[in-house]
Amino acid sequence: MYAQDYDETLPRLNIGPAPLTYTLPNGATYSGYYMLWHTSIYPYLKNYQMLSCPSDSVRYAGNYTGGGSYGLNSLNSGQALGSINYPAESMFFAEANGDDSYNLDGDTAGANDEMLAAPRHNDGLNNAFVDGHAKWMNVKNIPPFNTSSRYWYGPYTGNNP
Repeated sequence: MYAQDYDETLPRLNIGPAPLTYTLPNGATYSGYYMLWHTSIYPYLKNYQMLSCPSDSVRYAGNYTGGGSYGLNSLNSGQALGSINYPAESMFFAEANGDDSYNLDGDTAGANDEMLAAPRHNDGLNNAFVDGHAKWMNVKNIPPFNTSSRYWYGPYTGNNP
């Protein structure tokens, strides 16, 4: 629905940098330089509790935070749907952990190991793909973060998973 309203473009990881004042999903007013994706897609959800995995001890409270149960794939952030070559193979959202979990960017240093820190479900995690379907994947089957992967980078034209 978001892409239909925004000229067939996927939600962005964040909007900015510019001074912004807006209402967060929890109803609070926020002033800052970025609007995170949670707030951008909230009008389509109408319930920010959907952004918390029941198996995660961390709950997204509708505020301005980079933490939570799910992250957005930074390489597909803001991509035009027409540029995604394999929408059923290109991940857009996935389960994540950490202080920076909203941004799936391949950061594997310390506490911000977003992708690999989230196998909450039998050594795997749930993924939402650009075409709209969701799928559980074993963490061992997730390709390394790079632009040479159908999983990570929608415009990729090669054969790597």
